[in-house]
Amino acid sequence: MRQAAVVTPQPLLVFITTNVSLGVNPALPPGGLQFNRPVLLVGLQSVVTSVDFGMVVNQLNLTRSIYSNLTIVGLVLENLAPGDAVTSAIAAPFSIAIINNLWAAYYNRCVLRLQMWWTVGCCTRLQLQPPRSMLLLVMGCSSCTSNRSFSPR
Repeated sequence: MRQAAVVTPQPLLVFITTNVSLGVNPALPPGGLQFNRPVLLVGLQSVVTSVDFGMVVNQLNLTRSIYSNLTIVGLVLENLAPGDAVTSAIAAPFSIAIINNLWAAYYNRCVLRLQMWWTVGCCTRLQLQPPRSMLLLVMGCSSCTSNRSFSPR
């Protein structure tokens, strides 16, 4: 992922061939992973591949370059967390309580820097009151942007 920090408009294609864990061991550098170019994270279509964010926010920094952009395709995103106080400063107009905004990525939400295609996000094992109850929340995320307009025939 060191190549993602290079400031260039040239896209970087990263195939995720096995499950990946971020944010816990080893710890990420201060400020998270820098994305200074367009990066495509692509999972395998033959086997389910996932990225575990370990309930940590602001791991993927998309704020340092005009080329910073992240596209996630065909991955399961695990252990997503709601936003925090740092995230709330740039979250408007979105709620930091909603995890499908992918708060693991740090960027101004008024600028389109993140796209997810054929991606599933999971927030697992959230402790609720009483302590013995658990919540399993699974959401489908699919967003696309296009300059084309489609109309039904």
